[in-house]
Amino acid sequence: LTTFSSPFLSSDNQQSSIHPILLQSLSKQKFNKATPIQAHAIPLLLQNHDVMASAVTGSGKTLMFVIPMIHKLLSTAEQQ
Repeated sequence: LTTFSSPFLSSDNQQSSIHPILLQSLSKQKFNKATPIQAHAIPLLLQNHDVMASAVTGSGKTLMFVIPMIHKLLSTAEQQ
């Protein structure tokens, strides 16, 4: 995968592990910074760990689960 610079995730390590098309889409939608729950859970989900999270409404929980799913779909489609 090529890298695409996006301020969505805080560390370069997390950034490089997300599909560049997904990072580009997040940037276009002005998702400039991960919420605390996203920053903690997305790396775990990308490593196929189970995550159970509780946070207030509007904290980004849905996007937290969707980003790794879309990443896997895009990565799988490229391999086929």
